[in-house]
Parts: sequence; C-alpha cells; structure tokens
Amino acid sequence: MHEQIEVVYENGVLRPLAPLTALHEQQHLTVTIDAPNGNASDTNPCRKLLEASRRHTEEQAKKYGLLEDSAAYIRQERDKRG
Repeated sequence: MHEQIEVVYENGVLRPLAPLTALHEQQHLTVTIDAPNGNASDTNPCRKLLEASRRHTEEQAKKYGLLEDSAAYIRQERDKRG
C-alpha cells in the first residue's frame, strides 16, 4: 500500500491532517519524510513545482535574454475584437 498524506509535527508526534481510514489500530508503518525545501514548516504542496518553474525561467532568460512584456499587446488585440 502506498498513500501520501499531509501531517504536522507537534510535541514530538506526527499528527495527520485527515483521517487515516485505511489503517488498523497498532498497525506498524514505514514513514518517509519529505519537507519541501528542507523546511518542515512549509506545507505548500506546489512549492517544488513553482521553484522549478522559476529556476527554469531564470535559466532561459540568461540563455536567450528576456522577452518583451506582451501584456500591452494582448490588451490591444482584445480591445480590437470588442
């Protein structure tokens, strides 16, 4: 069985943030701890993806240069269409 759950560490104990319905009382488990960016207080599940995207954008900007902001152009085109 493989299940990913979110927990919080309080007073020396990992407390699940949702019910563990698939487990039996006194059942032994193996726990893998994955604290985003090595920070146990950071519970944003999207942080790794956002950081990877930011790094990729920075790498591309260094490699190819920055692209002109297209927001004004998009706004003009949208206004033309009504």
